[in-house]
Amino acid sequence: MLDSGREVALIDVREPVEWDIVRIEGARLIPRGRILSGAALAELPQQVPIVLYCKTGIRSAEVLDALVGAGFTDATHLDGGIVEWAKQIEPGLPIY
Repeated sequence: MLDSGREVALIDVREPVEWDIVRIEGARLIPRGRILSGAALAELPQQVPIVLYCKTGIRSAEVLDALVGAGFTDATHLDGGIVEWAKQIEPGLPIY
């Protein structure tokens, strides 16, 4: 989806301290807890596909389940998270 050329909303569900270490360019930080509590649901776009990511894919999968339960139909997550992204796409990114 990210390499298809389609506009997507890339959402980082990690914590701010993790965001400060490394992030994927173009991403927006909305921590997992804010989404799971419902506080940030209104901030998520409904017009474009959502791609979630975290460090390894565990938290983003949890958030994806919550979004599907809340009625979001065009969302996915980055399996393997930013760690896998760094290995396959941007090897220069720091891994923590």
